[in-house]
Amino acid sequence: MPLTFRPRHRLTHVREFQAVYGARCRKSAGPLTVFARPTDRDEPRLGLSVGKRVGKAHVRVAAKRAVREAFRHTQHDLPAWAVGDAGGGRTGRYDLVVQVRAHEPLPATEYQRLLLELAHACHEVWAKRLAKSPADPLPIAQSPLPAKRPRSSGGNGQRALGNGWERAKGDAP
Repeated sequence: MPLTFRPRHRLTHVREFQAVYGARCRKSAGPLTVFARPTDRDEPRLGLSVGKRVGKAHVRVAAKRAVREAFRHTQHDLPAWAVGDAGGGRTGRYDLVVQVRAHEPLPATEYQRLLLELAHACHEVWAKRLAKSPADPLPIAQSPLPAKRPRSSGGNGQRALGNGWERAKGDAP
C-alpha cells in the first residue's frame, strides 16, 4: 500500500472542519487532540489545527509536518466504521481534525502511537453511537452543512446579517 498524503486525504474547507467539530467526538493525549466524524469515503482524511500558542512559524510548521507524517504512515491502520450486515451494510472511514498544543518535539513513532490511540478511542465512541441508532447510521454525515452567509456587495453601506441584507448601524434608511 502506498504511503502518500495527497489532496484527497486532506480537509481543506472551513465547512469540513466545522462538520468534524460539530460531530462532538473529541479525545486528547499528550500534545494532541483528535476530533473525528464518520464519512462514506474509502480513505481517511486529515485536518490540522496548530495555533500561534504552539510557537513561531517554524515551530508550527514542524509540528504540522510531524503529524502529517504520522498520518501518512498510519492511515492504513486507522479504524473504519461499519453498520449493518456485510452484504447490505454501510462502511467508511473517518475525517480527523488534529489540534496540536505547545510541546517539545517528540520522536516520529510517538506521534504515530498517539494518533492511532486517539483515533481508536474516537472509533469506540462512534461504534457505541452507531449501535444505538441503526436506523439512521450516519445522522451527522448526511446532514447538510451550515449554509454560507451572503457576502457584502461592496461599498454600498450594506452587510450580511441573518438571512437577508440589512443596512449597517448608523446608516440612514
